[in-house]
Amino acid sequence: MILTRFIWRTLDYDAAQITIIYYWFGQASFYFQGNSNSIATVDISAGFVGFEDYVKLPAIFLTIFGTYIGPLLWAVHLTCYMSSERSRYSSASVGHSCYCYILLRAIPAAVYIILITSLRYHLFIWSVFSPKLLYEGMHTLVTAAACVMFTAMDQKRMVKTLS
Repeated sequence: MILTRFIWRTLDYDAAQITIIYYWFGQASFYFQGNSNSIATVDISAGFVGFEDYVKLPAIFLTIFGTYIGPLLWAVHLTCYMSSERSRYSSASVGHSCYCYILLRAIPAAVYIILITSLRYHLFIWSVFSPKLLYEGMHTLVTAAACVMFTAMDQKRMVKTLS
């Protein structure tokens, strides 16, 4: 809670601004882990930890989890922060931050879809932008799943506090 104590309270940012900052932290941690826009940087060894044989579904889940753990941890911390600061923000701050987070993920994905569609006959589009679109699409899917889970947990918490 060092961020809460020394940074967020003194800067007095609103929920959308804090969401943008957490999104940037998540993106930085994604690249700090050695990931890039290339398919060659996907660490598939994370999907086979603890298995003697190839088991498809857990291997896929663990590979996705290992690739996107940095942004997911920052999203979890954002949700915990917004939930703990209900006195400072509105009761809908978790939903608002999830909406902003999904919007931040969807804009680059939409831009890459438009780029690839408009330049689909160019040779380098498929070697450069196609892997980036795969990363963006998967990242958006993981973020959407996390935000649905966070919003559902927040709604359940709201129902308990109202009862």
